[in-house]
Amino acid sequence: MTTPRIAVTAVLVAAVGVSACSTDTAADTATSMVTSSTVAWGPCEAAFSATLPGFRAIDRLECATVPVPLDHAAADGPTIDIAISRLPATSGHRRRTLLTNPGGPAIEGRSLPAQLAEIDGFESLDDWDVIGIDIRGSGASTGASCTALDSLDAPPSSGDAAPTEQGLAAEARARVEAITAANGACAASDGRLLSTFTAANAAADLDTVREALGVETVSFLGVSWGTELGIAYRSLFPEHLDTMVLDSVAYLGQSAAEQDRDLAAARAAHVARIPSENGASSPDTTETDDAPTDDLAPDEQTARDPAPQLNILSVAARTAYTCNTLGAVPDAETQWAEHVATARAAGLPVEDRTQAPSSSEVPGASLCSGWATPGQARPVENTGTPLVLVGHRLETVTPYPWTITASARAGGLILTVDDGAHGSAITGPCMPDLARFLASGAPPRATCGGAS
Repeated sequence: MTTPRIAVTAVLVAAVGVSACSTDTAADTATSMVTSSTVAWGPCEAAFSATLPGFRAIDRLECATVPVPLDHAAADGPTIDIAISRLPATSGHRRRTLLTNPGGPAIEGRSLPAQLAEIDGFESLDDWDVIGIDIRGSGASTGASCTALDSLDAPPSSGDAAPTEQGLAAEARARVEAITAANGACAASDGRLLSTFTAANAAADLDTVREALGVETVSFLGVSWGTELGIAYRSLFPEHLDTMVLDSVAYLGQSAAEQDRDLAAARAAHVARIPSENGASSPDTTETDDAPTDDLAPDEQTARDPAPQLNILSVAARTAYTCNTLGAVPDAETQWAEHVATARAAGLPVEDRTQAPSSSEVPGASLCSGWATPGQARPVENTGTPLVLVGHRLETVTPYPWTITASARAGGLILTVDDGAHGSAITGPCMPDLARFLASGAPPRATCGGAS
């Protein structure tokens, strides 16, 4: 994963129809109730230092595993292992516990506490235990054995400088067939496990980890897909949550077509802001620096971010978390027709892929083609627990309207950042205020500076 980028100017606005979070919900001096912990901490594997050389806190990380039910509705059934890490409070006296998730979905999360320790402003949480978690299916946690999705061959290039729409449609059909076969192979070998890869189950795993840690309440910091996980945890386990910060809020609906339309609109607005040499808007749609590698197509991610030392990304798990929450995608012909209609409505070239976790690298071919598990609605409730949703006004990866929609459904405060840098609020000048919110529930400043 790449460390999220630094934000620019931000404005705090009250969420639609929701009052500001109370500042007396969690006091700076509060200490979470503690029972006995059942976690057996030990040294983390050497791969952490090899993958993240130069990170000052990497050698302080401790690692462990926590067993959780495969099916939380059948607690006496089979279990799987969830790999976790802990960056212990430097004071030696832990006051609070912070759970974290870097997004993806299915990016390894155990290294995140050491990365957060590098950020200015995070030192105010030095007397917290910061917990990194490889959600089920990712990193060192129990994962799927199938590799059919990982080993999909790259589509052949037509070699045409300007491919025809007919040729692009044929490529999309062929890609849908290959993806459908790969998804079928994974369903045959790992269907039961893959069907459990949802934000709701991952949230239940988090609460099992909380219980194993021996703490009554936790706070949570999530970025990108981690916002979906955070909202699920807040919806299902509000009694065990202190405060929550979610940066770059993910899509919370079930329609892949709606998701793609939102992304195309954000992309078109971005393209319109790019001046051409003669001062007019440029039609160039090259990927921008705003785009994080954790939200690219899986094979693009692997090519850009090879890290054999740690299992950075599980493609099968990423696909499962994405497709288990979306409605069934249509056949290849309909997929292509919908892609063309969306691109034309936004004024974008049809040869451009939609930058979504459900999109393959071939435009008009969904990674959810032929997915066996029916999509399940994400748990989204307004439970009233202290929450800040960070939305980036110019972002193309998780467009700003998704933050507005999330606040209307889940409540909380909105921190609006006037930039397009995905997940950047936690790494820039806003972080001290966000850390203060985590500790006390005090709303961040109305504005904060950021990167140029």
